[in-house]
Parts: sequence; C-alpha cells; structure tokens
Amino acid sequence: MLPRSADMVTAIRIIGLAGKPGQFPGNAAFASYAGVAPIKIASADRARHRLSRSGNR
Repeated sequence: MLPRSADMVTAIRIIGLAGKPGQFPGNAAFASYAGVAPIKIASADRARHRLSRSGNR
C-alpha cells in the first residue's frame, strides 16, 4: 500500500475536479482553470508575477 502524502492527495483532488484531460487545449488553459496560472504585475520598472485570483481555487 502506498503512503498517502499531502502532495498525492492534492494531485488526486485536482485531477478529480478537472474531469477529462482532453477538454483543455493546452497546459496554460488547465493552469488557468485551476487558478495557478501566473499573472504579470508591472509597477514602474519592476515586473513581478502572482497567482490568478480566478479559477477553481
């Protein structure tokens, strides 16, 4: 029997919520759906990234 780690449980939940993998045209679309796609935030001369507040988080 495999040990249940938090990473494995999280991965199983994400796959279960996402449904069929073929419904997403690419990795970026899946990341956007999951709410983990980075968004570029620019302020003056600095460019940073943060996670999207939208999606199924």
